[in-house]
Amino acid sequence: MTSLTTVRVTLVVALLGIAPLAPAAVLAGPLVSVQVASGRTFDGQIDPATDDTTLWLRKGTTAAALRRPIVWERVTGAEMDKCSLTREELQTLAKTVAAEPPPGDEAPRPKFYGVFAEPDPVNPSAEAPPPEYAPAQIRALAADAYLGNWDADVEPDGIAVVLRPLDRWNSVTPVSGSVEVELWAPQVRRFNEAPQGRGLTLERIGQWTVQISENDFSSSGVQIELPFQALHPAFDMQILPQGLVHVRLVAAGHGTFDASVEFLRIRTWSPLRDKLWRDTGDRFFPGERTGRGR
Repeated sequence: MTSLTTVRVTLVVALLGIAPLAPAAVLAGPLVSVQVASGRTFDGQIDPATDDTTLWLRKGTTAAALRRPIVWERVTGAEMDKCSLTREELQTLAKTVAAEPPPGDEAPRPKFYGVFAEPDPVNPSAEAPPPEYAPAQIRALAADAYLGNWDADVEPDGIAVVLRPLDRWNSVTPVSGSVEVELWAPQVRRFNEAPQGRGLTLERIGQWTVQISENDFSSSGVQIELPFQALHPAFDMQILPQGLVHVRLVAAGHGTFDASVEFLRIRTWSPLRDKLWRDTGDRFFPGERTGRGR
């Protein structure tokens, strides 16, 4: 009966043209054992993603693999083929691996499913200690802005800017540093004062510098409230209602990052208030309280 079942399975496979699955190939590369400052040892192959700040070890096959980041400063030694290596020798070896060309179609790059933590081999039931994570580095800065009103009067008081420093996985990374914000908007002039701009000039109507720290962040980023300065779009109708916000973040240990909010409404859209201004020269009704003189 067993042989008959085997024959039937073989015939079905042949008729359907299904090739038997070949086992995934083991990842190529030198196998090293790395000691870190906490006293733990990690085994794996040097991944080509290794750079000057982080050593990446990987385990698995060409079908799937796991990677572990280790900061070079935490590496105290290594061993390969029963030969001891210093951190400098391991860095030299890693540069050689990184310089190798990527594998072709016959050896596709594996899919990495994340960072792993191995259990204690002496006591497998014990909770695995935290892995040696590399510090998150900012890759880009995302910004958003909107009109804000944070007191009891009618008009908007300024702009609120939300910053999201993003790492390589697009996760918000809290940082400490300095934030410089500029608000630009067109302003109406006499035609003879700006003939090339058809009576309009582009002016910087606001400029702020704010210090932020990691404690200011939430999971959504950090929000900064910036009050309007000498020029207030709600009272100065010579300023057009659309503006542009430019943000620069200078974060120690990460670098300088720029972002822009290309279109921001800096005066609320209200046909009724616009008509009131054309008729009376005032955009607010007599019974409304405002934060500054009209």
